[in-house]
Amino acid sequence: AEAKTVLPHQTAMMRNGLQMTEKAVHEGMLHMLTFHSFLIVSQRGLCYNMKMNGKGRCGMKEVGRFAPSPSGRMHLGNVFSALLAWLSVRSAGGEMVLRIEDLDPDRCRAEYAAQLKEDLLWLGLDWDREQTQQSLRTECYRQQFERLERMGLVYPCYCTRSELHAASAPHASDGNVVYAGTCRSLTPEERAQKKRRPAWRLIVPDETISFCDGLQGNYTENLARDCGDFIIRRSDGVYAY
Repeated sequence: AEAKTVLPHQTAMMRNGLQMTEKAVHEGMLHMLTFHSFLIVSQRGLCYNMKMNGKGRCGMKEVGRFAPSPSGRMHLGNVFSALLAWLSVRSAGGEMVLRIEDLDPDRCRAEYAAQLKEDLLWLGLDWDREQTQQSLRTECYRQQFERLERMGLVYPCYCTRSELHAASAPHASDGNVVYAGTCRSLTPEERAQKKRRPAWRLIVPDETISFCDGLQGNYTENLARDCGDFIIRRSDGVYAY
């Protein structure tokens, strides 16, 4: 096989990756394998990787997605995630999509996005099409946010980071903080007294959902208990989802 030219920055990336401890690599792989089940999606819901000529159980073409944030150089966890998504969709004959998650204007840079694409291609992790980068969809997100606001499905949250991570705050079984809904029922008068610029949370229903995960099997979660109302717009105005 023809040898590839290894650029200095790529040599540094590989060297830095090799310096990770065995424990860190194991934990990173476990995390990425768990996350992998959410990478195969369609417009009508989850399609499971059944290796059926590019079509999942729902009968639609499988689409794998890698959505990196161009806030710096790729690390080993990024490569794991990209590799798993690429292997899954390529083995099923599906379509691989790249989406640049450049929502944070203070940290994301165009040169990081260009370098990220170069590194992916050097690794052999190509893609079939690229979605519109997220920074160009702010107006679309604003319209949908206002729609949710009119429906009464979002509310401002004034809680500080220390309040959210207090020992008395509800925690999920994995240790992650579950928002207790502290600001959900504030009156207009109470909100007017707040001095902080709020983040905005989506109200989740108190109901249980179940699905079959492609790796972990059957999974059940109560949205209110295990997830809690989550932020869709940060206090600086950046849309989080």
